[in-house]
Amino acid sequence: MVYKVTYWVIVNLLLFTGCKNYDYKIDDFEKEEVAFTKQPDCIKEIYLSPKKSMSHKDLKYNFCFLINLDSNKYTHESVKTLVGPWISHYRIEDVNRNIVYKISHPNPHPFIIFKDKLYIPTEYNSLVRKSKFEELTFNRYSLLGKRPL
Repeated sequence: MVYKVTYWVIVNLLLFTGCKNYDYKIDDFEKEEVAFTKQPDCIKEIYLSPKKSMSHKDLKYNFCFLINLDSNKYTHESVKTLVGPWISHYRIEDVNRNIVYKISHPNPHPFIIFKDKLYIPTEYNSLVRKSKFEELTFNRYSLLGKRPL
């Protein structure tokens, strides 16, 4: 009887403590809020003329999660919940350094990576907005800088 209880305790501990599939949470990083007008030109171009600046594989059905301007250095994955068709969180992996970043859900997208910095818009549906881009703001996170504690 004692062995069965011990067995189930060990199995449950292994199941629930070994489920961390990321190295860093983006929420733990320092963020800097940056206005659209202060963005690099290549990020502005994504919003001003999205069909020119993104490939068809990035712009599926006018909807994308990650726009990677650092030439395939990063990959994206939407992690689903155990039950239902919902998204638990997003994973962005630095392929060269084998580091995984977790972005909580819900969060506005697209996530834009340029020069090892992650740009996340502060508003939803920012890419389909037709005017007033100068009112947009982004949270910028450095993916190479100081790590959170």
